[in-house]
Amino acid sequence: ILSMNPMRLSRTILNHSVRVAIQPAKLMKEKVAKSLTYFHEQESASPIKDKHTPQYRRLLLSLSILHVVLEKRNLFGQSAWVRPYYATRGEIECAGKLAFYVLDAFKDPPLGVSTSVVFRPTAVPWEPMRRVLETISLGGKVLEEFDKATIGCLIDMYITEDAANGNYAFKENNPYRIPSQGTFPELIKFVDSLPSVDDYDICNMGVEITKFGQKQEVENILSSIQRMDPRKNLQSKNSLQEHEQTKLNALIAKIRGDMPEVELSKEDINPIILEAKKGNLYAHHMFLLQEMSRYNSLIRKIQSTLVQIEFHLQSGNLFPIYLESIYLTLIEDRVPEEYCGYYWNHPLGEWIITLKKRIEFIRDWLKAGEIKSYWLKGLMYPKGLFNSLLIFYSQQSEESVDRINLYYQMTSYRDITEVPNLEGQAVYLYDLYMINGRHNTESNVLDELTPDHLKRCTGHYKFSRLPLVAITPSLEPKEDQGDYECPVYFLPKKEGRIGDFDNLIARVDCPTDLKKQFWILKGVYISCIDPELNAQFSH
Repeated sequence: ILSMNPMRLSRTILNHSVRVAIQPAKLMKEKVAKSLTYFHEQESASPIKDKHTPQYRRLLLSLSILHVVLEKRNLFGQSAWVRPYYATRGEIECAGKLAFYVLDAFKDPPLGVSTSVVFRPTAVPWEPMRRVLETISLGGKVLEEFDKATIGCLIDMYITEDAANGNYAFKENNPYRIPSQGTFPELIKFVDSLPSVDDYDICNMGVEITKFGQKQEVENILSSIQRMDPRKNLQSKNSLQEHEQTKLNALIAKIRGDMPEVELSKEDINPIILEAKKGNLYAHHMFLLQEMSRYNSLIRKIQSTLVQIEFHLQSGNLFPIYLESIYLTLIEDRVPEEYCGYYWNHPLGEWIITLKKRIEFIRDWLKAGEIKSYWLKGLMYPKGLFNSLLIFYSQQSEESVDRINLYYQMTSYRDITEVPNLEGQAVYLYDLYMINGRHNTESNVLDELTPDHLKRCTGHYKFSRLPLVAITPSLEPKEDQGDYECPVYFLPKKEGRIGDFDNLIARVDCPTDLKKQFWILKGVYISCIDPELNAQFSH
């Protein structure tokens, strides 16, 4: 930077500055060439190198490219992997040995040897070999369901008979492919001819999401730099404490002003909810009463902790451990974990306003008794809604719960008032968001995001707002129609569980004209929380 100083800044400023730049990476080709060179050295020292066939060497090239793709997808964050995936050289080597033994065991017998002496299947068992790689060699350490599906799709793409036979392209108009050559020097020479700049299109994530991931990395770096405020070191301890106390007092007053004045009470309950069938309440009414109890407990907890914090601030006493964590979180204008069971990196004031809307949703449901549309964001235990609906349909039909299936299907309706018939058993979910995809209401199929969607999304996620999702009970078993079973997460994070919280709550059948693997690799899923408002969740 000192040698390239167009602004003629002083050396002192530059020595205390950080320069952040996005530059094209040039590592993919080098990593593939390094892996192939390693496999070449292993073959030269192997006593059974005569058994190495061109098919096996081309499969090693495919494995080397897969190794790079698995790691490069980490750059796309939550859109690609729930948890970052890193494959070691030993895992790739183990996968290569498995491929060698399978190909060697099922190759054609030498000339002159009768095939009746030893039973030899006529075809290489590619599918079992891929499943071993998916569940043991490469995917054995993967924990999240979405990541397991992703790595399975990538293995299906790279470990194929076409790749072993050569002259095979993973994607159209992409330089990364498997050539027809079959020796290591020829394959290494082919890799050297690949473009120097990394081509992220082979990661199946799209150009827009690639730029988006780079922007997110820079924002994370800048946010870390901004936290290092040198002015705080110049303040005295007393003045800092006074500033925090003044800020907290104002925050407590604002919380009390935005909080609901009264708890949910028995006066809010419609008599229909308390009606029993054969001595038992309907399951979804019982679930509603439990939600009412949870919200009342939360309101009391917030009010109680605020009173205790005020008391300790005024008396000068030390905070208990549990109260100190709440105090420090409030000072940072974040939501304490004790309030919601998981970290919600919304500003605290915005969370309180949303909490007020959620309580109003429960109050409206209590007064109405029966509703046809549900707001999952308004529930503290959303997964319990689907379990209660399943039991409710069982109570209505007097059929066993095991025989009833819930079908989640996309509709073209944007509002419950557009639904022509509300007399049936179907209920609807509203205010859902699809990450990295959209539902085309004209063709009624899953589709990619349009340029307009990408322009409107300025945060950390690329998403679209979904129409209503219908939930219909049926006694018929579900048939596989090739739909993409899109997972529904409460938080915009593809983790099945966050602490003790069930984040994965359902799967919606989305009709598609493409293969399901395409949408898995794109990282398409549904969130109940608006991703634009909540940039990042952590626990």
